[in-house]
Amino acid sequence: LSGGGISTDGVSKVKDGSEDDPYSAYQLNGRFGFDVNDNTEVFFIGYYNKADTDYDGYVNGKYADTEDNVKTTSYTSILGLTNAPFAWWNHKLTVSYGSVHRDYNDGSDYKSYLTTAQWRHNLLYKDINTVTVGAQWQQEQGDYSSVWDSISKKTVDTLSFYLQDQLKVLEGLYLLAGIRNDNNDDFDDELTWRVGASYTIAGTGTIFKGTYGTGFKAPSLYQRYSPYGSTDLEPEKSKGWDLGVVQNLWNKRIKLGLTYFNIKTDNLIDFDLNTWKYKNIDEVKSQGLEFYAQAHLLPWLGVDFSWTYTDAQDETTDKDLPYNPRDKGTLGVRLSPWSDRLNIRVWALYVGDRYVDAANTGEVDSYVTVNASATYKITNWLSVYGNVINLFDEDYVEIQDYNTLGLSGFLGLRADF
Repeated sequence: LSGGGISTDGVSKVKDGSEDDPYSAYQLNGRFGFDVNDNTEVFFIGYYNKADTDYDGYVNGKYADTEDNVKTTSYTSILGLTNAPFAWWNHKLTVSYGSVHRDYNDGSDYKSYLTTAQWRHNLLYKDINTVTVGAQWQQEQGDYSSVWDSISKKTVDTLSFYLQDQLKVLEGLYLLAGIRNDNNDDFDDELTWRVGASYTIAGTGTIFKGTYGTGFKAPSLYQRYSPYGSTDLEPEKSKGWDLGVVQNLWNKRIKLGLTYFNIKTDNLIDFDLNTWKYKNIDEVKSQGLEFYAQAHLLPWLGVDFSWTYTDAQDETTDKDLPYNPRDKGTLGVRLSPWSDRLNIRVWALYVGDRYVDAANTGEVDSYVTVNASATYKITNWLSVYGNVINLFDEDYVEIQDYNTLGLSGFLGLRADF
């Protein structure tokens, strides 16, 4: 059982605004389980969140110092059963219900509800073969009302079936294949699939891996019928592949990874910051490289580094997607100077230049921020933790004409019972 909250006067969301935009949020989460026997567990998971957010809106084609506000309340409850009647068979059954209520200060509100049920089975043959088969049902509901108009409750059901097989062909070589069929009330049947392989060279600790597959994502009712929605949205359909290599060194104290990815998406669902509406982008190609390095130099010292280069373009216009940096990276240091009682992490984040519009006529600059976090265990059940964001008070923006926080600090207590 855990809970938390934050309240801040904030800063003006719009650049050079005259009034601050406060924010507060509170949450409560819990998981309760009961072991019926050695092979069976019944559990309940619950989430509750409440937030109050002021923000600056969009007036006459530009961001303005408005007094917009949205109050959001959400909860999710999950009831589940896990059971392993035999060594070669285990399964998991879950049902869930959740709700999100967004109440805007202009008198409009949007309520959404999500009900799901899923039954997943794993069939195992020694360590050679694992077959996963399952079914999932999802019902999404939503309604919108305002002082100008209203939309009565909309309902969309999706019934899905999936099958996956992971096979150990020989020592170090694994193959993976899976298919999934989604039947959506509004968008009919869609069959997607994925294949993959990985091979480990035992003598060097080198791992080669790759996947190829297709994807499908229907727009949510919020994206279609909320104040920011568009009823003309079409589902996303994608296909992509990746190839990667992982190398372990120095008795696995150093780990290096490099992956190339290539994804083509039709009808990409995106949020247009100029119209404040969801929209489809006809054809998008995203390709790039991801590199990471992790090093445990000493028992109390670790270093990590990651870098991603992404070329994401609208294939129709040959322009970069707005607010998608080509370069993004992190460099961090982890310290545990006092066994496990004190843990410190300091990391730098780099985000490259980004275009601000689909025509690529304007840019926001790259930036670097330095951040830190620490946890100190006072007793076995009580800890104090803190975060410092933007340690050197870097002046930067993520969205043009929208502010970001300067030097900020957070301090809290955590109790475990």
